[in-house]
Amino acid sequence: MAKSKLFADWTWRQELPKEFADPSVQPKRTDVFSKYNSTSSKQSSMHAPTLRALLAYAALVNAVEQGDPVDGLGAIGSQNDERLVAEYPGAKPECVVFR
Repeated sequence: MAKSKLFADWTWRQELPKEFADPSVQPKRTDVFSKYNSTSSKQSSMHAPTLRALLAYAALVNAVEQGDPVDGLGAIGSQNDERLVAEYPGAKPECVVFR
């Protein structure tokens, strides 16, 4: 077991986004995993809230780059020209932070 949890247990039981609902997509794999995986069970897993957040971010960035309206997609900008900040409306808890 990892020394600290990045995600609460309940988040792993959420349904994957429809883009990953294809039966050929394997939500858990043991043949590929992060080199930073320090657990005894070497496995990679798809995390539904993270996938939803990344898909929302991609949709927002795509709309901005294409010059399309972003109504309902959220807002994106920079903070002190150092960090990119994106916010999204949504009913499910989602958060992804990169440094």
